Amino acid sequence: HHSVVAGYIVFAHLAGIIMRLAREPKHAAALREEIDAHAGAPITLQTLATQMPQLLHFVLEVKRITPVLPFSFGRARREFEFK
Repeated sequence: HHSVVAGYIVFAHLAGIIMRLAREPKHAAALREEIDAHAGAPITLQTLATQMPQLLHFVLEVKRITPVLPFSFGRARREFEFK
């Protein structure tokens, strides 16, 4: 059952990335430029961390805000701030 949950998590993140790129064409264009600048070379973790900061931060942000298991974890109905 762990494989099923892991697959669902990956699918949820992929869907979140696609949705975010569709909603934010400026980010999509900037990411495309960054990726094109490294075309032909393999994208390793080292390359991602040191030479592709926009892509790294985009993926981390999508992972942070994407509800991975929406059927078991709630979401805030409105924004709030802890004081």
